[in-house]
This record gives sequence, structure tokens and C-alpha cells, in this order.
Amino acid sequence: MSEILVVTFQNGKTLLVEFGERVPSPYFGASSSSGPCLPLLPCHLEQAFAAFVATLDREIRNMIDAAGAITGLLSGEKQTDHRMDLLVVELAGTDHLHNALMDEVRALHARVNVLEEAEVESHERIRDLEIQLAAALEPAEVPDLEPEDEPEEVEEDDVESVISSTGSGA
Repeated sequence: MSEILVVTFQNGKTLLVEFGERVPSPYFGASSSSGPCLPLLPCHLEQAFAAFVATLDREIRNMIDAAGAITGLLSGEKQTDHRMDLLVVELAGTDHLHNALMDEVRALHARVNVLEEAEVESHERIRDLEIQLAAALEPAEVPDLEPEDEPEEVEEDDVESVISSTGSGA
């Protein structure tokens, strides 16, 4: 046989609770029966049940709050997973850019090597030209002139006549 207990809360909500089996009534000390005995409650059964229901109600609210927190964390995790997927796709899209940059870097290194070799060749060529220039600027060996072999002094009139003769003949 089942029993139904109606509990009304202060906020006006009503709770119907059905018990599957009836709890045996407590035995008193004067009873000689050796059957099961429930401890005496410090309050009436209705008050104890109301306290039990209030405790369950508080635990349910706490569970709802915890479920909300867990739902929020799961939502955050889903957003993080979605962001991670987007970053993986973006990273995969940058692979070809990375390869292109690496090709460009290799080409620039090759160009630098060519320019360094050209620089070395230029320095060698400049050094050779400097040697040739220094050799060309060295005074040629001039034989010692005897005093009788000294050139005659040329007068101004002679220079003018030579210039005018070359100028008129031209």
C-alpha cells in the first residue's frame, strides 16, 4: 500500500510525494516485540520531511548552478576547439607562403654569393690596375746628359714662330 504526502512550501508551491511502502511505526520501550525499531525524531514527521525536501531543493539548485557552470565551460571549450580548427586551417594556408618565402631566401642567398664573388674579382682587377698605374707613373730611366748634350734654351720668339707656323699650316 502506498501513501501520498502533500507538502506546501512558503512560496506557494505544492509537492506531492508518494511512498511505495509504509514505514513501520516506532516501537515504544514498553513493547515486548523484538521487531525493527526506528529512532525517535526530535520533531514531527511532517517537519522532518519538509526539512528533507528543503535540503533536496537546495541541492537541486546547487546542481543546476553546477550544471550551468559546466555548460559554460563546455561552451568555452567548443569555442576554443572551433578557434583551434580555424587556426589549423589558417596555418595550412600559410604553408605555401612559407615555401615561397624560403625559395625567395634561397634565391637571395645565391645572388649574394654571386655578388661576393664579383666583389672579389673587382678587388683583384682594381689591385692589378693599381699595380699597372704605379708602374706607368714611375719615371722612365733617363740617360744622364753630359753638359755638352744639354738642350738649347728656346727663346720666346722661337716658340711663337713655331706656334704660328703650325697654326697657319693647319
